[in-house]
Amino acid sequence: MVTVIHLSDLHIHTSSTNPDNLNACVLVNYLCERFHGAPKSKTYVVLTGDSVDDGTAAQYSRLRANVLSPLSEQFTLLMAPGNHDYAFAGFLFDEEGPKRFRDCVRPFVASARFPCVTANREEKVLFIGLDSADPSEQQFIAEGIVTKQQREQLARQLADPQYEGYFKVVYLHHHPFLRSIGMALRESEQLLRVMSGNVDLVLFGHKHRSEAFFGRYRIPLMLASGKVTEPNGNALTFRVVCIEPGRHPIVHTEEIPAASATGTLSPQSVMNLRSPGDHENVCAPRVLRNPTTKTQRHKVRTTRGRRRLRAFVP
Repeated sequence: MVTVIHLSDLHIHTSSTNPDNLNACVLVNYLCERFHGAPKSKTYVVLTGDSVDDGTAAQYSRLRANVLSPLSEQFTLLMAPGNHDYAFAGFLFDEEGPKRFRDCVRPFVASARFPCVTANREEKVLFIGLDSADPSEQQFIAEGIVTKQQREQLARQLADPQYEGYFKVVYLHHHPFLRSIGMALRESEQLLRVMSGNVDLVLFGHKHRSEAFFGRYRIPLMLASGKVTEPNGNALTFRVVCIEPGRHPIVHTEEIPAASATGTLSPQSVMNLRSPGDHENVCAPRVLRNPTTKTQRHKVRTTRGRRRLRAFVP
C-alpha cells in the first residue's frame, strides 16, 4: 500500500514567530510521530505549492530547516512550485524565484525539473508533478500556466506502455478548472484534455479551500487542499490518501491541535532560537505528544466506470 499525505500552502515566513511557521512545525512533528516506522519508499508527502510566502532566500532557509529536512528523513517528498514560491507576495515578478526554489528543494526530491515523474513499481503507482507557477512578467496577479511543452510531455508519460495499469496521480499548485480572475490556470482546458480519462487522482492547492471533486472531466477524483497552516477553529486539517493495488483508494481527513491551542510551540520559545542553518531543524526537540486526532475514512466506489467517494471529504 502507498500512503500519500497531501499538504499545501504552508506559506513559510521569515519570522519564526509567524503563526504559519509555528503551525508548520506542529504539522511536521505530528507527521513524523504519526507515521514513525512506516516504509519511506511507500510513504509520500506531496507539497502542492506556496511552501513559502515571498520566495526569498531567508524563507527558503526556514523551509529547509523546519520542514524539508525533517520530513525527508522519514518520507519520500514530492513538490510542485506555487506562485508565492516564485514571486514576492505571489505576483511581483522575480526572475531569481525559480532558481531559489530549485536550489532549495533539489537535495530533498528526486528531481526539480517538471514534469517530474516518480514511479513506485512495486505498488504500481505513478506520480507526475507539474509546474503551474508562471515565472514571467506575463503573470497576472496569482494566475498560473502549465506550458504546452509540459502538457506534451505529460501526454507522452501518461501513454507510456511501461505505466500501463498504474494508478496515476498528477499534482500541481493551481486549481485546474477555477475561472476566477487573477487566480485561474491559463490554458487549463488544454491540460484537462490531456488528463481526461488518463488520470486517477489530481492533487492541488492555491485557493486555500479544501474541496473534493468527483468524476469531473472524466477524472475520478480531484482533491483541493486548504492552507494547512491555517487553523479551522483550533485545528489544523490535512488529508491522507491510501492507495492499494487492485482496491479503491481510501481518503482520511485528519485534524490536530494548532500551535495556539496546544502551546507546544509558543512564539516566545521560538524567538529564543537562533536562525537555522541549511539543515538545522528547530522543531525537532518539540515533538507533539498524544495529539487529539479526528479521522474520517471514505472509500472510493466504482459506479459505471466512475470512482466516487462515498461521502464528501471536508
